[in-house]
Amino acid sequence: MIKDLVSIIIPAYNVEKYLDECMKTVVKQTYKNIEIILINDGSTDNTGHICKKWEKKDSRIKYISKKNEGLGITRNRGIDIAKGEYLFFLDSDDWIEPVMFEVLHKFMVETGADVAVCGFTANYSYENP
Repeated sequence: MIKDLVSIIIPAYNVEKYLDECMKTVVKQTYKNIEIILINDGSTDNTGHICKKWEKKDSRIKYISKKNEGLGITRNRGIDIAKGEYLFFLDSDDWIEPVMFEVLHKFMVETGADVAVCGFTANYSYENP
């Protein structure tokens, strides 16, 4: 475990439409002490290609490709790989504010909390299939 490192675990399955937007928000975090564990859970679309592209763009990204086993097993694989003192699970069709980890980390250090929770906004503007 590396002190103050935030490990962001992002399982990805068939999210080619959303993954770039998600990754843009992760790599632009104001808190820079992060590792990004991007796990392709056996996608059948271009998700794997997009993951590889992001891994080449940012040295903090660790890309794993595996057979489809579902969200729980994929997250657990991320936990096994993570080196951070803090873990964060991000869905690959979500995006986050640029100060998210700065604010959460500061809160946890100042209060000694074991867990930090934040609000969210639901956005249902996805295209209907």
